[in-house]
Amino acid sequence: MDSKQTAARNVALAMVGQVEHQALDIAGAYRDGAGINDRFGDFRAFVDKLGQFQVFVDLVEDRLSDLEPEKRDLQARNLANIRWRVLLLEIVAVRVFLERVAASGKPWPLGSHSFLVRRQDRLGEITAFHTQYGAQYGLTAPDAGLLQSVRDALQQQLGNSQGLEDFATAPAQAFMPAEDFAASPRPAPRPAVRKPVIRKPPAPPAAPVIPEAALALPIQHGQGGEDHYLQDSANGVVSEACRMAQISLDELATRLNTSRSSLVLMLNGRDQITTPSLNHLRAFVKQHLKAGAA
Repeated sequence: MDSKQTAARNVALAMVGQVEHQALDIAGAYRDGAGINDRFGDFRAFVDKLGQFQVFVDLVEDRLSDLEPEKRDLQARNLANIRWRVLLLEIVAVRVFLERVAASGKPWPLGSHSFLVRRQDRLGEITAFHTQYGAQYGLTAPDAGLLQSVRDALQQQLGNSQGLEDFATAPAQAFMPAEDFAASPRPAPRPAVRKPVIRKPPAPPAAPVIPEAALALPIQHGQGGEDHYLQDSANGVVSEACRMAQISLDELATRLNTSRSSLVLMLNGRDQITTPSLNHLRAFVKQHLKAGAA
């Protein structure tokens, strides 16, 4: 093995170690629902963190080809088990979050409907992962009772949530402060008009400079020349664009009308990408990243 191969092998093993440390941090903070409260924004941050973790695992899996065959198989099993433990933790966390929101009696914020729908889809993706890899890697089957209880809770809360498109149709009293409903019939005094305070918005994060060739999301053709596959650099470029746009890979997948797992396969060049999806990704990347010299 030459020095270049040795260096690539060491990088791959180091990345596996990073996955293990990240998984331990996530488990330590959120095991059995610890660290989950009833605040929508906090849970959204938690979901984004899990999404970023899963994308990182995808990237590390791509580096396993730099290992010897026997170590490659061992680490593939290791990553599958780590990924699965975090997915099981995600199911429990969703259940705890829904229970705490229901107990608090707080109304769901605008835009929460699509978020809850995405949680339903996510349960299907988690089940599909076990169907595809459970037997191969000896993964413990998910608790069927837990899955069903989470599905039922999501369905119940969907009826209480409101999508952004429903804002204009909401009854006027829905926007009144809660205390107005318990007050006497006399109209409450109008609050004094205050001059609005204009705060300078925080500066957005600096966009990384990406080589122009990579920014274009180059493709390679399959046999026959009709199928399109993205090259290896696409995953990192699109992940950077998501970071700049402050959206998760899950949300980008929804925009493309596909699942996160399917999108990751396309970004890794493992599955063909349609022309509309390719054009959408290229426009998205161009909007949020800037090109520089290679």
